[in-house]
Amino acid sequence: MNLTREFFTQIARIESKNSISTIDTLIAMYSKCVEYYDSHQDPIKYYFLEKIQYTLSQDHTIEHITRNSNRAQTSRVSISKLDPDLLSTSIRSKQTIHKINYQSQLNQETHNQQLSTLIESHHTNTIQKDALIRENIHQQNLQFRERLKQRQSQSITRSMSQCPSYDTITYQT
Repeated sequence: MNLTREFFTQIARIESKNSISTIDTLIAMYSKCVEYYDSHQDPIKYYFLEKIQYTLSQDHTIEHITRNSNRAQTSRVSISKLDPDLLSTSIRSKQTIHKINYQSQLNQETHNQQLSTLIESHHTNTIQKDALIRENIHQQNLQFRERLKQRQSQSITRSMSQCPSYDTITYQT
């Protein structure tokens, strides 16, 4: 099954109508996109999942769904009188929506676990690097103090060597 340019053009036309009568069609088309891209393991499927969730979360969609569910309760139409193609499409789209919601929840949980693992790893690495930097700074301070002591002692030794010795001073007097 390939999704053609005409298919996406039809989705754009239906989206632009933004009417109650097109919601089921739009959800079914989004579901086809999700199924297609999921079979190809393409991450664009998440875009269409979000489109389904967005469409289902709009106020006019919720009103339409509740109105239809109220009608369904009052009309009591037998299943045998319904068009089998329409019924199977509706059932498939509802099953697909449930699968999509379940998969979305699983993906969100997996994403959260990966995120917490990355945060913990980053925190551990930061602590280790911080300790290493502190140790390097401590070593540099020790080396600096040692060099300073050496220079001071060399300076004292040099100045002592340039001064006349005590014996020389007493002899000249």
